[in-house]
Amino acid sequence: MKNRRFIPLVTPFILFILNELVFIQPKLFFVSLSLGALVLFLSVRILGRENREKYWPFFSVLPILIFLGPSSYSALIASKVLVQLMFLLSFLLNFYYLRTLYYYLVNKEYNRGLQIGSFSVLAGFFIVFSFYTLVFILPLFINLAPALLALIPLPVVWFLFFKGVYFNINSFKDGSLIFLINTLILAQLSWMLSYFPLNSNILGFLVALIYYLLLIISLLHFKGSLSRRTIKWPLTLVLFSVFILFLTARWL
Repeated sequence: MKNRRFIPLVTPFILFILNELVFIQPKLFFVSLSLGALVLFLSVRILGRENREKYWPFFSVLPILIFLGPSSYSALIASKVLVQLMFLLSFLLNFYYLRTLYYYLVNKEYNRGLQIGSFSVLAGFFIVFSFYTLVFILPLFINLAPALLALIPLPVVWFLFFKGVYFNINSFKDGSLIFLINTLILAQLSWMLSYFPLNSNILGFLVALIYYLLLIISLLHFKGSLSRRTIKWPLTLVLFSVFILFLTARWL
């Protein structure tokens, strides 16, 4: 396909339309999620079909999560403005990712790999926030403890830890134990947070901050640059964000 360069723009636009259809007609929710995931899978397939040395299905998971997370979260929030902002952010993130992936897979600009890795940190934060906020909201609709629901996104979290350091490790075995430890730490802390009398959005944001800090520590470890100096600013940013959240949070 000679027009593969249009995929990074056309695909997110289709996803945006699917989200808007659900906004107008909520009964189309599951149809929209299924079609959106299929469109993204096929888009990445088209981009990666001539790059046989690359495992292209791996690259389709992140954009699918970028679409599924906010779309699912938006179905349970009342603010119409916030819903539209989530749709727009999902559009922009998938556009940027697919454009970078186009250069990486089609133009074979392999230096874009580190760019994809850096983007995965930001996208992962957005996805973790979406999924865990959804987890903390769901007990209002179903009779299941938040502590149990917090375990559901763990496979997604494990993948995001892997994706975030993918371009900085030599093999999967190098980081498999660290991915597992990070996932278990996040599971334990999210379970503890589920008992805090805080707004669901605040709880989701706190879990996302924990994910970010664990991922940054892992990245610095694999780069061989983990030290007090390099971890100081990420840790300060997270602690400052937590401090501001607790000062401004609405306690239930």
